[in-house]
Amino acid sequence: MAQKRGQLLKQPCEKCGEADSQKHHEDYSKPLEVRWLCARCHRVEHETDMTKPRKLTEAQEDDILRKVNLRKTLGSKALCAEYAIGRSTLLDIIRRAKARQERICAKVAITSNIHGG
Repeated sequence: MAQKRGQLLKQPCEKCGEADSQKHHEDYSKPLEVRWLCARCHRVEHETDMTKPRKLTEAQEDDILRKVNLRKTLGSKALCAEYAIGRSTLLDIIRRAKARQERICAKVAITSNIHGG
């Protein structure tokens, strides 16, 4: 969005100079601070990042879940690359969300039974 509004101007890959580049975020809480990398250099950057533990904010996890639920992405590989997380982290986020949803449903069912619903 920031790119469409003119807040970010696309640049060539900072590593190899390829004109066709992508935004790479070191810190997703700073959406306007990006590094421009081509697909190959971006992939290498994320492969390197996978060795570092990554803590996502609750808002980022919610965004990932929204994208998973709406099927707005190319799949799990795209989500993992976008958020610089491994597949196991993505699956953990989904499992936690399902468990949270099950707890909410159980509370609703208990409340309905108590109140004769």
